[in-house]
Amino acid sequence: MKLIEEGRVHFGEDETTVPQLKRYLNETSAQVLTSVFYQDRRAAHQDLVRILPDVAFQYPKDERVIRRLLEVVTSDNDIVLDSFAGSGTTGHAVLALNKADGGNRRFIMVECEDYANEITAQRMRRVISGVEDARDESLREGLGGTFTYCTLGDRTSGSGMLTGESLPSFDDLAAWLLHSATGRSVKAEELVSHNENWLIFSDESCDYHLIYKPDIDFLQTNDSVLTAPRADAIGENCRKRGRRAVVFATARYIPQDELKDMGITFAQLPFTIQQIDEA
Repeated sequence: MKLIEEGRVHFGEDETTVPQLKRYLNETSAQVLTSVFYQDRRAAHQDLVRILPDVAFQYPKDERVIRRLLEVVTSDNDIVLDSFAGSGTTGHAVLALNKADGGNRRFIMVECEDYANEITAQRMRRVISGVEDARDESLREGLGGTFTYCTLGDRTSGSGMLTGESLPSFDDLAAWLLHSATGRSVKAEELVSHNENWLIFSDESCDYHLIYKPDIDFLQTNDSVLTAPRADAIGENCRKRGRRAVVFATARYIPQDELKDMGITFAQLPFTIQQIDEA
């Protein structure tokens, strides 16, 4: 009501139009974008060729256009997602804008084509370290920043584990379960080489155990089960160290209430995976 009383709301001719808030130039930090503007696409391709001389990529997005849009719609610490990264223009624009205004924006880019490493990621490597033939001085010096290049592994599914058709490696399954349970990304070298209690990782307050081998015969035997002796050993360790434990296994031979008293949470495979798939 206050905005209406102040004349800051524009109403159309009838009820079919949407009321719009009036904003003045002195209330914005940058020039208001026009609905339509012209940009020669050849410049974007020429810029990409300077960064990657041997690139065979047609019609890349223009870094200057994306940077301008980000300047208007993002704040210094925002995360920018580009699900169709292409040649990596969005990441380039984020780094360029950060260097220009001192921001700390981050980006997530997704590219499913087979050129993701040779073009998308390689462009990021070049613009970070510097491009000698670039027209822009800051790009010649290097935009700075860092990024991590990741690839997807084979899909893990509960049904695939039940049939034995898709059994992930021990390290892959351990890392995936830890991320699902804790949100923590763990590299294979950070995993504990499992001992007789199948310990895979420890954080500030909890130990994580995975009783598993990528072998359907093993998974169908008692060797893959959380037995009473194993639970006693894990529980004793929890008691001594004032910690708790999570155990991933195909089954348990001890009641849940007893496990709770030991400080143990049991997560059954592959149903734990199936629950995560359905979430």
